[in-house]
Amino acid sequence: YRISAAFRPNDPMFGEQWNMQALEMERAWDINEGATSSVTVAIIDTGVAWRNQIVTRRTVPLLTEDGRVVVLEVDIPFGAAQDLASNGRFVAPRDFNWNDNNPADWDGHGTHVTGSAGQLTNNGFGVSGMAFNVQIMPVKMIPSELEATYFNPPVPSTDDTLARAIRYAVDNGAN
Repeated sequence: YRISAAFRPNDPMFGEQWNMQALEMERAWDINEGATSSVTVAIIDTGVAWRNQIVTRRTVPLLTEDGRVVVLEVDIPFGAAQDLASNGRFVAPRDFNWNDNNPADWDGHGTHVTGSAGQLTNNGFGVSGMAFNVQIMPVKMIPSELEATYFNPPVPSTDDTLARAIRYAVDNGAN
């Protein structure tokens, strides 16, 4: 039998990722090191921190202390997850709650899931992702509680929304 060293990424927090050890990712990467950019992984969740941006939204009507009803226009800054983004990595983004192509993650869950799947790896920074060479399709269909309560996206998260999100991902090249 031939023996070789397993691929072990140089990301400083890799050793703390118990899930990577439990999945025996070092052995898996020896068979297929992080997939390829010809593979597109759709993350259907709360969105992804996919770019630096400011999103402007109007609040639901709010009642002030003096009894007035006001609607505020709010600029919300978002930052790209530093260890996810690289040129051309994100493809066909979609937000089903707001019916646009900007799936900003107000919650962080979708960004976390995306990192587990496709975090940039072996770059000497942060943690590692399982399929670190793939393209990522951020598809949002679950608004955060804050977003739903104060900004009321026009499309709620239902089983129909999920079905449309899955169909969108498949129709736009997700593997």
